[in-house]
Amino acid sequence: MATLSEAIKVTIDASAESFKKVMDSLPGIAKKSIGKVGQTVLGLTKTFLKLGTVITATFTGFAVLALKKSAEAEKAFANLAGLFRESIDELSEYKDAIDKLGVQYGVSTVEMTEAFYQSVSAGFRSIEDATGVVEAATKAAIAGSAELPTAVEAITRVLNAYNLAGTDAQKVSDLLFQTVNYGVTTFAELAPNIGIVAGMAAKAELSMEELFGAIATLTKQMPLAEAITSLNMVITGFLKPTEDARNAARSLGIDLSAAGLATHGLHDAMAKVADLSAEQQAELFPNIRALRGIMSMASDGAKEFEQNIGAMNEATGATMNAFGKQSDTLGHEWKTFWNGLNKAVEKFGDVFRDDVKNILSKVNAALFEDDEGGVFAWIDKFQDAYEAFKEDISSGRFGKTTKDIVMGMANKFKEWWNSEEVQGVIKKTFDDVGKFMEDTFLPIAAEIGKAIAKAMLDAFVAAWKAFDLGKFIFGSEEWGEFNIDWSPWVKNILGLQAGGVVHGPSGPDAVPARLTAGEYVVNPEAAAQHLPLLEAINQGASYHDVSMNTFNFGDRVDRRFVRDEIIPELRAAKRAGYGLDAPRW
Repeated sequence: MATLSEAIKVTIDASAESFKKVMDSLPGIAKKSIGKVGQTVLGLTKTFLKLGTVITATFTGFAVLALKKSAEAEKAFANLAGLFRESIDELSEYKDAIDKLGVQYGVSTVEMTEAFYQSVSAGFRSIEDATGVVEAATKAAIAGSAELPTAVEAITRVLNAYNLAGTDAQKVSDLLFQTVNYGVTTFAELAPNIGIVAGMAAKAELSMEELFGAIATLTKQMPLAEAITSLNMVITGFLKPTEDARNAARSLGIDLSAAGLATHGLHDAMAKVADLSAEQQAELFPNIRALRGIMSMASDGAKEFEQNIGAMNEATGATMNAFGKQSDTLGHEWKTFWNGLNKAVEKFGDVFRDDVKNILSKVNAALFEDDEGGVFAWIDKFQDAYEAFKEDISSGRFGKTTKDIVMGMANKFKEWWNSEEVQGVIKKTFDDVGKFMEDTFLPIAAEIGKAIAKAMLDAFVAAWKAFDLGKFIFGSEEWGEFNIDWSPWVKNILGLQAGGVVHGPSGPDAVPARLTAGEYVVNPEAAAQHLPLLEAINQGASYHDVSMNTFNFGDRVDRRFVRDEIIPELRAAKRAGYGLDAPRW
């Protein structure tokens, strides 16, 4: 009896032969239709082969991009770590905060790391302070459509001016946005300019609410840059008044000094100045820029200045209000999506970044640092070899010298390549990449493969049914409906080495079988009519055995049955060459 592999081969060969015969018997239009189906399948095969090449090239490019992004993130974090005495491994809290905030707010790892660097450089070194500054600045930058470094600079300048901790960063951010709400400016415009006046205001002991309230009031009367300069001049008029201004203030009963400003505050000082005439105000503040600020806050805008200070005392939540509106836009969601993808690519590069780095380190050490076998050592030796080479050319020993040089270089490289260190690094790299592929990409590829296979099968079945090829070729409604269970074709192909009745689906040629050369197949009608005789013959019985043992002793034998059924069968067998003799009755 044939083995399963032989049976499959026989089945395939027989199917191919049968298909050829069927094709030869088909009309021309059917041949063309089936031929087109074959061309389509072949085209799909070529397409998938090309797709495999494209996928390989894409993955290679993806891996290079991942390594690049991972290296950029590593370099940015190394810059941050340079500000600390601790090692990079000891700064894991910073790395965790960078990853968390980057994903949460849709900011790249490099940009977020640079924001932490900026915050730490400004003096906010603890993880709590640095995180407070960066998170507040990130929300402010998104809410105010500004650059993150600009937002960090604005907040840290105010915090340092007023000697506040990084945990107060949100309060500063809220005051900045409340100024935008009540003044005529933008966050992107205010952020890089606030540091110009914050230090002076803090030195004069103005509260932050008065500082930002004054800016909001002044921007209603003049551009932001001019408002900042004007406020600076007003404060300077209190901190360092001229001799004439101090005498004029004393005669008017006004305390024009740093202590007076600190005690009464800018609002109360402006209220006293508001009662003076324009000439008297000009005597106290001879600087024209300061005088413009005084007129805006003490005269025309006195009431508004008071309202703005009150608004600054209720600034909590101003940043989140603006942030909520900006974060609910398609642009922000799109940016967050792409930053998320970039973060995933970067993390993929992290998988084998260290291994690639170790390999390059070994290569660099071997090529450029090895005094005996490195590139520079080879170059040094090359001069001697070259001189010997020229001498050998003239003496006819060219081949031997060239071989010695090449073999020496090859052996040196082979020795380095086969070293335990290099091989260990290479093995670890492939193991890490393989594990990542197995855990991440293979399940995805499997699902994609299943989807493609299902789509192709659905298309094939649709074409099969549309052309009614099953019924046309095989003459079977069952084939036409394409409902056949294909799995038994490979694993359960019928084998009857010892003979026996065939069981399976009904219909002509519906049961695939494994046959051996020399076996004889009886049609189902004859098998049904003469089954006892066939069973006896199949078990090796001779004619005499059949004639004597087909019936039990004592059974009544119908001569007509023998004459009409048994004898014709035996004679037919004799004519077929099986050597059976029919009885002479």
